[in-house]
Amino acid sequence: MKSILQVFSFDLLAKLFLGIMGILLIRFLGSAEYARYLLAISVVTMATQAFAASFNRLYILGRQSLHIECPSGFLGLQLTALACLAILAIPFYGKIGSIYWLIVLAAASSMLIEFSKAFFQEQLKFLRFSLIELARTMMILAGVATGIFIFGKNLAAWQVLAIQSLSMLIVFTAVFARRIEPNRVFLLGQAWRFARNVARNDFSYLFGYFILFSLFGQLDICMLRILADHQAVATYGSAFRYYAIVIMGLSSVHVVLLPFTQKSSNIEQVRATFRKYSRLVILTVPLIFVGAWLSRWIIPLIDGGKYPEAIPVFRILAVSAIISLAFSPYINTVMRFGQFKYMLILVCSGIGISITGNLILVPAMGPVGTAIATLVSFAFVNGLTFLRGRELLKRSEFLPDDGDLSDRTRPEPVVSTSAPEDATVLR
Repeated sequence: MKSILQVFSFDLLAKLFLGIMGILLIRFLGSAEYARYLLAISVVTMATQAFAASFNRLYILGRQSLHIECPSGFLGLQLTALACLAILAIPFYGKIGSIYWLIVLAAASSMLIEFSKAFFQEQLKFLRFSLIELARTMMILAGVATGIFIFGKNLAAWQVLAIQSLSMLIVFTAVFARRIEPNRVFLLGQAWRFARNVARNDFSYLFGYFILFSLFGQLDICMLRILADHQAVATYGSAFRYYAIVIMGLSSVHVVLLPFTQKSSNIEQVRATFRKYSRLVILTVPLIFVGAWLSRWIIPLIDGGKYPEAIPVFRILAVSAIISLAFSPYINTVMRFGQFKYMLILVCSGIGISITGNLILVPAMGPVGTAIATLVSFAFVNGLTFLRGRELLKRSEFLPDDGDLSDRTRPEPVVSTSAPEDATVLR
C-alpha cells in the first residue's frame, strides 16, 4: 500500500496540473477547436495504447520469458510499428489536414515517455516512474499557459498538440535518452524474432487484448463523433475531463499492482494486497458520490455554462468510475494466471456492447447516451474480470511460474547481448 500511496500522491499532483490545463483549454478553445483537439488526442491515445501500452505491458509481464534483453531495441519495435501505422493511415490525411503530422509526432513523443516509465515500473522503481510523469505534466502545463498568454482565445488545436509533443520530447531527453543505444534501436532481425516469440505462445492473446482495449477505451469519443455533432463531442469531452480526475487514483493502483502481482512469490501475498485494496475502495467511494453531487455547481463555475449536459454525463461516468475502481484491478490477477484468451474474448464482447449501445442511445440522447453505453460496457468487462480474478485467488494454492504463462516452446532471445551493456542499462 505504501507504493500505491506514493504513486498516487505524485499522480495526484500530476493530474492536478493536467486538470488545470484541461480547464484552461475548455475556457480558451472554441467549441470547434476543442472538438478537433479532443479527436486528435483520442487518436494519439488510441495509437499510444495500441502500441506503447501493449508492448510495455508485455515488457513488464514477459521480459524474462520472452527474453527481452535490450531496451533500445524494444523501444525501436514500438516506433517502427507506429511508423507503419502512420504510413498506412496517410489516405486519411485529406480529411484531417496538416494536423495529421502533429498527431503522429504527439504519438511518438508519448510512446517515448511511456516506455521510460515502464522501464522503471518493471524494476519497481516507482519514485522515478512518478517523477517522469510529474515532469511531463509540469512542462505541458507551462507550455499551454505560455500559449494562452501569447494567443489568448485564438489558441488553436494544432498549437496545443505541438506544445505537448515538444514538452514530452524534452522530458524524455533529460531523463532517459542516455540509456538508449541508437545503433540498436531499429534492427529488423530482432523485430522478427520478437514477433515470432509472441506468436508462438499465449502472449499473442495478451497482445491482441491490449490493442483491442485501446480501441475500447476511446470508442465513446469516436462513436459520438460519428453519430453526433461537434457540440456533443465537446460536451462529452468536458465531462470526461472531470471523470479523469475522479479515477486518477486507479492508474496509480495499476502501476503498482501489475509488476507487484507479477513478481509475487506466493498466493497469500497477492490475497493480502487485495484485501488492503478493498478497504481503500470503501474509503474512496463516498468521496466520488460527494463529487458527483457537487458537480451541479462546480461544472458551470468552471466552463461558464458552455456545456450544461456535462453534469448528467459526469454523474453517469462517476458511477462507472466506482465500478472500475472496485473491480478492474483484478485484471492483474487474471494476467498473473495467464488467462489471456479469456481477456481477449471479454474485451471483444465489451466492444460489441459499446457499439450497440451507442447506436441505440446516441441518436435520442446525445452525449448522455454515450455515457450510458460506456457505463454498461465497462461494467460488463470489469464485473466479469472481478469474478474471474476473485475465483482464481480463492481456489488457487500457488501462483504459476512465469514459464507457465506461455506455450511449452522456448522463445528465442530477442537480441544477442553483451553483458556489460545490459548491466549498465538495468542498473
